Amino acid sequence: MDRLTSSWNLNRFDHDHIRQMKFYSTVIGAVILHMLIGAVQLGNIITYITSYMRFYVSKDNNYGRNTWVSSVIVLAFTIFTIISGYMTRKVSFRAVIFLGALLIT
Repeated sequence: MDRLTSSWNLNRFDHDHIRQMKFYSTVIGAVILHMLIGAVQLGNIITYITSYMRFYVSKDNNYGRNTWVSSVIVLAFTIFTIISGYMTRKVSFRAVIFLGALLIT
């Protein structure tokens, strides 16, 4: 084990440096997560909703008229994120994840 720590120089990381690395990795992970959620949900869903609205509601429906859909998706995501945060205080984290997966399917 000493050979590993000396070759990688793991002893040079103090507690503050590790906390700083955890902070930046958390922020970068959150940014990547929100970029993926925004790109997947908003980009793909609006195309299909506009197509559905053109077919069933009105022929002159366009993407400009359906911009409110992206706002509703972001609002719902924000509200249910806050609700799930409160739910994890009452029940376990796994139960909240299971409930979310159950509701999505």
